[in-house]
Amino acid sequence: HLWIFRCKELETANGLGDFTALATAEYVLRLWQKHNVVTEIYKSSAMTEHKMLGLINKKLDAMSILVKYEPNFCGSFGVGNFALKMLNEVDIMHLSCRHMAVFPMYFLSYGQPSPPVKPAMMVGESQPGSALRNCTTPSASCSDGQVQQWMQRQLAVEGRQRWVQIAGSDSLGSDDDTFQLRPDFNDEAELDPGGTANLLVMRAAKSNAELYDETHKLAWWRDVHSPVYRVAAVAALVAGLGFLAVAALGSCRPARHLGRNNISNRDSESDSPG
Repeated sequence: HLWIFRCKELETANGLGDFTALATAEYVLRLWQKHNVVTEIYKSSAMTEHKMLGLINKKLDAMSILVKYEPNFCGSFGVGNFALKMLNEVDIMHLSCRHMAVFPMYFLSYGQPSPPVKPAMMVGESQPGSALRNCTTPSASCSDGQVQQWMQRQLAVEGRQRWVQIAGSDSLGSDDDTFQLRPDFNDEAELDPGGTANLLVMRAAKSNAELYDETHKLAWWRDVHSPVYRVAAVAALVAGLGFLAVAALGSCRPARHLGRNNISNRDSESDSPG
């Protein structure tokens, strides 16, 4: 309802405050709940990551596939030192390049193997075509079904899932990229010994053809080849014929009754004195 009825208090000290952010997060959630539409978020700069540069929409991040690139090829304060890495995260000098780098970094991954993660995940028990085996890090090369599986895991871990680039940040290509998954499989297994969340990305993902058939499936009353449609059509035909039969019988009875009345009237007239 986009907070129209003010079910939640809005903070409007700075204009609209968080209205747009909250409304967007709610809309993204409804898209997933009603239509299984996955929202993928790829970030490569401090924009939306620090309050001084924009609003941090944590609720939206928790309802999406979140991947963070580190485009140090734009320019950096060094690599490998924690303090310098922190400076890179708030690098304003190269902000424009870092912010726009996400577009070529994402599209250059199309047709390329999904970047690996460290620590490496055991994929032996996963099925062919699963997200764990063929989409270790979400990218343009992942199928819709595989991305849906990671979205299911995201919701299962309560929005804590994300990928952060830890190698290959000095080059534009994706062939040397490596990411860290948080929480990784081991961490999640400690929190959930049953492995419910991890199992979601281990089964075979639905193919694009299967997903297309699901989203474009005709309603039964529009599909003349549907068994339900045929049963309903036969039932409607039988009901219609039954109605016509009842109507026909009902129309014959008054006619016979009217005929008897006419005969009685004529007999009465003949018996009456002239």
